[in-house]
Amino acid sequence: MQFLQDAYLKNLAGKTLTDPSLHMRFLLEDKIRCQQLFHQGGGMFLDLSRQHLCSDVLNILMKEADQAGVQEKFAAMMAGKKVNTSEDRAALHTAARNADMPVRVDGQNIARILGDIHGKAFEFSSQVHDKKICGSKGKPFSDVLVLGIGGSRLGTQAVYEALNARHNCFLPLHFLSTVDPHAFIAQTRKLNPASTLVLVVSKSFTTREVVDINLSLVRNWLENAELRPSEHIVHITGKGSPGDNVSESACLRVFHIFDFIGGRYSVTSAVGSLPLSLAFGPDVVKGLLAGCREMDTHAATSPADQNLPLLAALCDIWNGDYLGFPAFAMIPYAAPLQYFPAHMQQLYMESLGKGLSLAGQAIPHDKGAMFCFGDTGTDAQHSFFQMLHQGRPLPLDLIGILQPPPECRASSEGSRAHEELWTHLLAQADAFALGRTGGRPEQLCPGNRPVSIITLKNLMAEDVGHLLAFLEARTVYTGFLKNLNPFDQFGVENGKIMASELRKSLSESIFSSSGTTGLYLKALKKGDLSLPNQNGTQDPPR
Repeated sequence: MQFLQDAYLKNLAGKTLTDPSLHMRFLLEDKIRCQQLFHQGGGMFLDLSRQHLCSDVLNILMKEADQAGVQEKFAAMMAGKKVNTSEDRAALHTAARNADMPVRVDGQNIARILGDIHGKAFEFSSQVHDKKICGSKGKPFSDVLVLGIGGSRLGTQAVYEALNARHNCFLPLHFLSTVDPHAFIAQTRKLNPASTLVLVVSKSFTTREVVDINLSLVRNWLENAELRPSEHIVHITGKGSPGDNVSESACLRVFHIFDFIGGRYSVTSAVGSLPLSLAFGPDVVKGLLAGCREMDTHAATSPADQNLPLLAALCDIWNGDYLGFPAFAMIPYAAPLQYFPAHMQQLYMESLGKGLSLAGQAIPHDKGAMFCFGDTGTDAQHSFFQMLHQGRPLPLDLIGILQPPPECRASSEGSRAHEELWTHLLAQADAFALGRTGGRPEQLCPGNRPVSIITLKNLMAEDVGHLLAFLEARTVYTGFLKNLNPFDQFGVENGKIMASELRKSLSESIFSSSGTTGLYLKALKKGDLSLPNQNGTQDPPR
């Protein structure tokens, strides 16, 4: 999207990075500014005082957001309008956590349908916990193996690890996504097949990695243990898919998911509610949904200058489109949030990595969305922070948990560890912003790196829901601000088509693919890679 005041914003951006009086060390001396950029809402806190923001920039960005109607578009999304224009679909992940708020699409109350599916998932989980549903040899289930890839795994795994920090886990979850047989061996080595429940997550039930490869491996694993796979396997799939039939698919149950919730937004559909309720029980998942619902309401109804996801999205536009940063890093100073950077990586980059605007115009690379990556603090401090301090600068999101675990409060050592973690978070935030002057030249740190601090009160289910929904809303708002569709992913489909073609080449031993691809295909058949000589013939195997 071309903002109306694009030229003026570009001029401000040039001054921001070159005018010494606008260095972060001077901006942070303005206490009124810092207070104005510290926000609370939706159950969490967002501190933007270390961003390159002044009242001029923020006011213009909010005015542009208003003229673009992004809050109206967000409300339309929640109401069931078809905001996924390229696929002529609604985008209704928010309806999955608010069954009491009717959302009608084509005459159906989608919120109620999704709420009923949650209810069935909760009932099934309770029956498993009560040992009313057991494996084929009568052994109670002790573990859950989740087969899924991309959005069928990343978000659920991120939330599972986060919830595991504060909630009792009845059934541990184990995730298998890659088709690499090493992963299958490593996961099943830890499990007793007689007490393992398997969830197969695939909307189309044609995902080759999940259905053709890993599910086949799991069925063989169960059969080799003289078990009936149909009493161990549950399908989470689309209505009418090849997996949507208990008798024909030889599975225990089927739970439905829908095209109007994309994989990367699907944690609060049956994709997440079933495995998470098996792990922690229905009440914990209800808490997660309540936290998401609170943030959804905040994102949809709060004024722009108090709306945390929208403010974060405006920062992303400012940092990426105007200050020219190509990427940002997400650093949770909380080990239980270790998989959230990977979830955000998919959520953000798959949603916003588009080449065309909704107007059909090519999006220049310097106006494309930023890359996203990350790791937990303090590990990141000892891996790539050196580059960010003295090399190429990037913005950072630092995430902290305000309250320590209950076990830590009971001991001075535990409290000290929690305080030490926060000491590192705050020290890094200030070091990135302020830099270091004096000393030898090689010790100089320029500072002036933009930092946001995201603070959760705790790591209870509601808190995790706040963070999950905040990241989703921030991504959606960024897409609306850029005037692109954050709900399709046609680039992903292209790779699948090419893989299908190469699969056919392998099966028919046709090795005429372009470039060096044919060499690799031939090597896979022979078990050896021979490089061609300069005259075009191949060297003999070594």
